[in-house]
Amino acid sequence: MRYFSTSGIILRKQNSGENDFFLTLLSPEHGRLQATSRSSRKITSLKGPHLDPLNYGTFQLYRSGDRYTLTECQIENTFPVIKADLEKSLYGLTICEILLKSIQDNQENQELFQLFLRTLERLESSDQNHLTLEEFKIKLLKNSGSWPDIGVCNYCQQRWQADDDIWIDRIGNLNCLDCRHLNHDKLDSTSFDAVKLANFLAEYTTDQIKLNIKPTQLFDLQKITGIFLTNYLHCELKGEKILPSVS
Repeated sequence: MRYFSTSGIILRKQNSGENDFFLTLLSPEHGRLQATSRSSRKITSLKGPHLDPLNYGTFQLYRSGDRYTLTECQIENTFPVIKADLEKSLYGLTICEILLKSIQDNQENQELFQLFLRTLERLESSDQNHLTLEEFKIKLLKNSGSWPDIGVCNYCQQRWQADDDIWIDRIGNLNCLDCRHLNHDKLDSTSFDAVKLANFLAEYTTDQIKLNIKPTQLFDLQKITGIFLTNYLHCELKGEKILPSVS
């Protein structure tokens, strides 16, 4: 079909030509879509003011070959709380960066789209910005099949106990104290509580739950997710370098 309609969230907006915008959308049926919105930079444009990143709505598109043109849009949620708060905006745009680097064009993924939408809704209503981002990373990795079983030692396969010393290498292998000498990579310590929290976030949705997380626990959690996400994306995130530190 040359003309079609899809729900979507704007990931990125770029200037194109003299008067156009070039948009990148995440759609549940079509994955990542890149479309031109013609004449939307003109003062008289009705679409232009509605095409900001993070906006969620319904988009009507025209397809010609492998190119898309946005013809109409109806925005349902602009997430005003996120955009009015600098810190929340940085988290929202970091999530966009992750998606831009991890998803493919025209690849249906309903679950990932719903995860993104739920994450923005939680970021809009919650003050747990750090935890919201870490939960998104873990569920993204699980959705892609890149989240391993971190509940056991990589070598002896023994399940972790609360008093265990846990060590993690640069590709995410977790080692107990007895087995760490078998790993010749550079190791960094992490905590049982962080591993337990990571496993919890992989299995459950925390939209309606307020978890009391210690800064040290969250710091170790970021260490774990950072290793797995960097290996999955094959690059580091620029956005994370300007996020507030855990305190």
